Amino acid sequence: MNKIVKIDSSACDDVRQQIETHLLPILKELGFTSKIGRMGYDNSSIGFKMELTLEGEKSRQEKKDLADLNWAKTIYKDDIDFTKIVTHGSKKYEIVGWSFISRKYPIILKDHNRKDGMLTKMTLEQGKLLFQHQFPKSVSERKEFSKALDIIKNGAVNE
Repeated sequence: MNKIVKIDSSACDDVRQQIETHLLPILKELGFTSKIGRMGYDNSSIGFKMELTLEGEKSRQEKKDLADLNWAKTIYKDDIDFTKIVTHGSKKYEIVGWSFISRKYPIILKDHNRKDGMLTKMTLEQGKLLFQHQFPKSVSERKEFSKALDIIKNGAVNE
């Protein structure tokens, strides 16, 4: 391992790699799951967010999203079926969280086929359309339904 004399994106990559190689196994041994956020840097320092959670427990953000989801269930209970799993091709989507802070993409989805655990966000209008209590019956409603699923599949906002 070489001493870092200049901080740039490759130095951040090296630091992240060293943390993942040496520190994360120790934290796992202590019973933590960890998540390292995006690294920011200038010419003399590197900063990043690291979250440690006890194994099997939810993170602070997951708890907040779940609390927001419970509240959303009371507000949108007539518009959205929160127990529904929507299938589109090989994709399976389920509502797992809600963000009242995010006005544009408040609904947080889990794709059951993704192995990396990344979550996807969608708009309220898409959620009302895709997760409605009954399947759309008219041809125009079905086209909108299919269009919304394609937007999620091809151009969804990932967290």
